[in-house]
Amino acid sequence: MKITLIRHGQPEVKLQGWLRMDAMQSQVSRYNQASIIDQPSRSALDSVTGNEFVVCSHLVRSISSAKALGLEHIHCSDQLFREVDLPYFEQGRILLPVNWWAYFYRALSFFGFSLNGESVAMAKRRAKLAASKLVTFAYKHDVVVFIGHGFINQLIAKELLSMSWSGPKKLNPSHWGVGKYEIHTN
Repeated sequence: MKITLIRHGQPEVKLQGWLRMDAMQSQVSRYNQASIIDQPSRSALDSVTGNEFVVCSHLVRSISSAKALGLEHIHCSDQLFREVDLPYFEQGRILLPVNWWAYFYRALSFFGFSLNGESVAMAKRRAKLAASKLVTFAYKHDVVVFIGHGFINQLIAKELLSMSWSGPKKLNPSHWGVGKYEIHTN
C-alpha cells in the first residue's frame, strides 16, 4: 500500500508586504480562497498515474493543484485535511511584515495559543485523525495521493511513520514537494 503526500502549488496570494495586527484575518481569508499560479514539478507529476484514490483538503489551492496534476476526479475533499489554522489576535495597531506575523503566531501556537485558529497540539490531534483516514483509504484502494499543505503534510507524515509506514522523516517544504510512504502487508 502507498500514500503519497504532495504539497499544493504556489498560491496566487503571497504573504508579503506590511500588515497591522488587526488585518491578519482578511489576509488569512484571502490566502485560504486563493488558487495556484504555477505548474506542478516533475517529481509531483511523476508521482501520480491517475489511478490513485485522490484526497484533498477543501481549500481551493489543494483542489486546483489536484486538477493541475491531471487528477480531475477527487474522491475525498474534506476540511479535516486543511492546513493548520494560523491563530491571530483580532485587535492591534502594530505594523510588521506579514511573514513576521506568520512566524510570531506560529511560534505562539507551539505554546498553546489558538485564538481564531488552532494550537500545534490541536493540529497534531487532527493530523492523527487525517493520517488514520488516509490509511483507511489505502487499505481499501491500495494507492492514495493526498494533495495537502506544508505543515499538515509534515504532521501527517510523522503520524504515518509512527504507524510503521516507511518514508521520509522530513518532507520537502517547497510547493509541489512530494513524500512517498508505503507499508507492506502480509
